[in-house]
Parts: sequence; structure tokens; C-alpha cells
Amino acid sequence: MNSDKGRSRRKTGRKRFFLAMITAMLLGASATGTSLAYLVAGTNEITNWFEGAVVKGNVEEVFNQFVKKDVTVANTGNTDAYVRVALVPNWVNSNGEIINETPQAGQDYRLDIPDGNGWKLGSDGFYYYTQKVAPGKETTVLVNLCEPLATKKDEYGNELQFQLHVAASLIQARPDQAVKEAWGQEAYSLVTSGGQTANSAD
Repeated sequence: MNSDKGRSRRKTGRKRFFLAMITAMLLGASATGTSLAYLVAGTNEITNWFEGAVVKGNVEEVFNQFVKKDVTVANTGNTDAYVRVALVPNWVNSNGEIINETPQAGQDYRLDIPDGNGWKLGSDGFYYYTQKVAPGKETTVLVNLCEPLATKKDEYGNELQFQLHVAASLIQARPDQAVKEAWGQEAYSLVTSGGQTANSAD
């Protein structure tokens, strides 16, 4: 009889031990679940808005009826940019139409481009500015002065007007590959030959 009672007490003790262990495990799981729920519920989402690069520019100049001078290019975008310029002389009639005859420098017009002013002429006919231009800044002067030296008439005796068109293009300075792919290796070598960023038109 005593041995049966002993067995019964041992079984009861084991049941109590297992119940205690299961309870502790459930409490632990419950605590872990609560902690995880708090971490998920308590972590705020952060959204960052990244502004894309905008490349824009303006040709700045002083112009009256006959003379164009102090030609520069301003970076009006939001990222460093390289600049190149094509100078295109034309004869234009009274209707604004371009005549198929090119004015000759030194004969039909005078073009004064300063030396050593941060511009280099490429083999493609473009003038390249040799530094990056920061947003809100501009290049140094490319054209000091341009003025007509002669008048011309078309085949019908109508007077033509001399025009110098300044066509500027800008491209983002980073990554370097963008310049090489768009303008070529020679252009990249020219625009980077100054080795710095132009922060003003000094």
C-alpha cells in the first residue's frame, strides 16, 4: 500500500513539474510575442525624398542693335555641369530666314575671343569650358565682342542682317561616363583640363 502511495505522489510531482515547465514556456513565448509586437508597432517608417539632377543653362550677354559682347553661360540647374558652345554666324533676311551663305570672320564680322580665359576650341568646332560650373554660377566670358564689318544684300537687292547665334549645351558633370558617352573622349579631356569647379565668373 505504501509503495502505491509513493508511486502516486511521484506521478503527481512529475505532473506538477511538467505543468510548471509548460507554464514557464508559455509565459516566455507570451513575453517574446509582446516584445516583438512592441518593436513592430513602435518603429516609425522613414521616407527620404531624393531630388533628381536638373541640368539647365542660360546664355548671358550684352546686346544692342549692332554689337554683342560679354557672352557667358550660366548654370541654372541644381548640379555641377560642363558647358560647350557653338558660335554660328548667319545672314538673315527681313523675314528672319537664314540665307545659304556663311559670313566670313575678319571680312564680314569681327569676333573677339579672349585667350587663356578658360575656353578651348575642340576639333568638332565647339568651344569647351575647362571647368565644372556650379549651380547658380557662370562661366568666364567666351566672346568679348562681336560686330558686323560689312553689309550685304540678297539677289533681289534686299538688305541682309548679320546674326551670331550662340548655341550652348550643358551636361551633368557626374558621372564622368555621361560626358564621355555624350560628347566623346576629346571633349571630356577638354572640359576637365581645368581640374576644378568654377564657382564664379572671375
